[in-house]
Amino acid sequence: MIVVGLTGGISFGKTTFAGMISDCAPKSHHYESWYLVAEVANELLSHVDTLPDSHDYSAILHWLQPLDEIIQWKLHAHDTHDLWRKLHDDLHNNAGAFIKLTQFLDSQQHNLPAVITEENKHQMRPLLQWLGAYLVSNVSEGIWYDELLRRVFARPQQQTALATVGGLRYPGDAERVRNAGGSILQIDRPSSQAQDISDPTESSRLHIVPDAIIINNGSLQDLKTCAEQVYADLQTRTLQPHYIARTDT
Repeated sequence: MIVVGLTGGISFGKTTFAGMISDCAPKSHHYESWYLVAEVANELLSHVDTLPDSHDYSAILHWLQPLDEIIQWKLHAHDTHDLWRKLHDDLHNNAGAFIKLTQFLDSQQHNLPAVITEENKHQMRPLLQWLGAYLVSNVSEGIWYDELLRRVFARPQQQTALATVGGLRYPGDAERVRNAGGSILQIDRPSSQAQDISDPTESSRLHIVPDAIIINNGSLQDLKTCAEQVYADLQTRTLQPHYIARTDT
């Protein structure tokens, strides 16, 4: 089984490229870290009828109280005994750790949002960003990718020729994929600017060292042809350090 980890800025074409390279394989499966974050977030949201006020620390703590049990269940993470104390201390002494969470609460104005899906995830992004980064910092650096890779290899390998893993945001995530035998592909899009550089996961992404960089500078057909070449090189273990979708510019 070929395992590929994808990194790159928001709207740079990671999901599009993942779909194109998956089309090259007879049996492929795509995994996204945000799916796991959304699983945890949706479970957390299911425990309340209304969201707390962003200034009501007691209500926020009450809402977050089931978080340790949720991540033990969803992510098989068991070393969470200090999480409740850390949440309590940070809410009172480290407001910067909750900027994204308070943005989410303010944007929802006490309304309980719908279940987080592919279609509405952009509206829920502050919650996903906070949850993703906070658990990495305060539970385990590998909390998301340890579980994601567990799911990758739980599937019988004869049923999967290619597993694409999207959303790499931390160097440790990339190393976990690489240590599992995977290759790290970085999608760059010269015509797009990096979004939300205040997000700690976006700044951490800049420290990932990829095995190959794909320049997404052409049409969808250009990118598809590039994906086909990348997959062929992965099969023959001749991955090149750089690929350019459109070479005549």
